[in-house]
Amino acid sequence: MPKQKTLIAWALITTLAIGVVAHGLGYRAGLQDLSARSEAARMLASDRLLGQLDRFRSLPAVLAQFPDVTSAGPGANALLEELAATTGALDLYMLDTDGWAVAASNYRLDRSFLDKNYAWRPYFTDAKATGFGAYHAVGSVSGQRGFYFSARIPGANGVVVAKIDLAAMEANWRGDEAVLFFEDQSGGAFMSNRPGLILKRLDDAAPVNPRQYTNQ
Repeated sequence: MPKQKTLIAWALITTLAIGVVAHGLGYRAGLQDLSARSEAARMLASDRLLGQLDRFRSLPAVLAQFPDVTSAGPGANALLEELAATTGALDLYMLDTDGWAVAASNYRLDRSFLDKNYAWRPYFTDAKATGFGAYHAVGSVSGQRGFYFSARIPGANGVVVAKIDLAAMEANWRGDEAVLFFEDQSGGAFMSNRPGLILKRLDDAAPVNPRQYTNQ
């Protein structure tokens, strides 16, 4: 009888051990599956974002080739307004060698960039130094988040800038079940399909980089 009880006890212990191992393997497989699906969602979201932005990457360089734009003459504002509507850019504008906006597609609006100085923005300094700039920030005049592409005007130190509306891109992601966000180099979420995450650090939910992300 004791031998039988011992066998039963060992059988129970073995069954429990098998159950624990099976549960552990199932948990690990579940985590691996979740990780794989998360990585797939991340790659898809990244590809989608890059695809949307790539439509505008070369736009400033193309516009910088046209005297009707770079001369900042009487018709430049209206031309940039028309081109912004045609291309889907939020704003198109030209900065002179000192960073002053001398032509802008939003010249009719209260948030017009005309006569505003952007010499402090990296998209201006980078374009002057290397010929090309890319940056994301909240507009200091408009208060609107945007991704900026810029290009130096050949033979001059002026710069043409295209601002892309990030909020419009996010609107296409709001129906996604997965939580999507894109962090910048400081660890802040500059884009997300969850409004509560935007412009927050994910560790302490504090605003990030005031000079980049506030319209002061």
